[in-house]
Amino acid sequence: MSELNNGSGRIGLEDFQAYLHVLARMTLAERLDRRLQGKITASDIVQDTLLRAHQNLDQLQGTTRPQVASWLQKILLTTISKRIRYFTREKRRHEVSLEDILDRSAVSLDVFANSSASSPSNKASRKEDVLRLAEALERLPEDQREVVLLHHCRDWDVLQVAQHLGRTPRSVAGLLRRGRQALRKDLDGRE
Repeated sequence: MSELNNGSGRIGLEDFQAYLHVLARMTLAERLDRRLQGKITASDIVQDTLLRAHQNLDQLQGTTRPQVASWLQKILLTTISKRIRYFTREKRRHEVSLEDILDRSAVSLDVFANSSASSPSNKASRKEDVLRLAEALERLPEDQREVVLLHHCRDWDVLQVAQHLGRTPRSVAGLLRRGRQALRKDLDGRE
């Protein structure tokens, strides 16, 4: 895949795959109704996003990981919008709400990464933390990942998650506990 040289090393677009996958999954979960869930998948969206990014590398105006992540996030938004419009023939008025959802997903990941920053270097560090968290989330088993995302990034309580997934609150609580433990272990082990 494509690599960028940022002066201190190479950045590969594939390095952002987990981050994009989490954002796509969160955005699609909020935006899609059941009839489209089999037609539009996060994996397809991420693949199309990375392909478009590769084709448009000349338009990238940054070389740091946070700059590349922001650029890819915009391409992801465009890709999701086009795919939804294709399947639903929605009008342009819905794109703003989709952008809001993607922004909330990115903010939720920031909050979940539990970092506060005000200086540019702190913001860059926070974006790195978010990318690491997204990669760790992608390594979780799917059921744990979904429960963790719904609980922490959508701020749903255990009962809401259980109802949404058709599970018992007890099973959701167990998945949430195991998911948190696995994330903590993964993130602590990679620092």
